[in-house]
Amino acid sequence: HAWEEAKRNLERKRPQWLDSLERLRHDLVFSMRTSQEAIPYLCLKDQPILGGAIAAKCTHLWTGDKRHFGHLYGRVIAGTTVVSGIMLADEMAAARWL
Repeated sequence: HAWEEAKRNLERKRPQWLDSLERLRHDLVFSMRTSQEAIPYLCLKDQPILGGAIAAKCTHLWTGDKRHFGHLYGRVIAGTTVVSGIMLADEMAAARWL
């Protein structure tokens, strides 16, 4: 579900990067594990998303849910940076990964 949402956001804003996105999918790790620690600045239904990224020791949590995660964009929470699809794509382009 999260992958499809991020893909839709990229389709709207940077459609020329979709081929690169699909190639990267094989290098991504998707996690459903949850962190044991509560995350007080997120509603209960969204805590498992960030908690799973933290528990899996992800460097980034890519989410297009600006309404619930927008206030965390660019912040590092327990070692995981919360980013939008555009933020991640811009970071990857700057590092010449795209």
